[in-house]
Amino acid sequence: MSKQKKCSRQLRDRVQVQRPDRQDDGYGGQTNDVWNDTVVIWCQVEEKTGDEKFQQHDLRSEYKAVFTTHYREDIEETDRLMLDGEAFNIRSIKDPYRHSSERRRWIEIEAERGVVD
Repeated sequence: MSKQKKCSRQLRDRVQVQRPDRQDDGYGGQTNDVWNDTVVIWCQVEEKTGDEKFQQHDLRSEYKAVFTTHYREDIEETDRLMLDGEAFNIRSIKDPYRHSSERRRWIEIEAERGVVD
């Protein structure tokens, strides 16, 4: 979201936040990540870029977006966001107004879909 006046009615996308839970796979102590739902948030989602890259002899599509929501401290960069059944890996979380009187009102979460962590 650019530095324009925001309001709650712009938050139209329902997003599920998920957190990884490391669990024993039963074969010698290796672990697998199981994603658990933590909280539902309402966001404004802005597309940033889309790209295609070759990775391990395979063409993969990548999509970057910024999710803007009300300020909260319970979302971590190790979490992921689920939007319309698609998983987005969180790359950064920031308060775009941290140096103004609007601080701690909004957060911007930069995330990518189509990439492997």
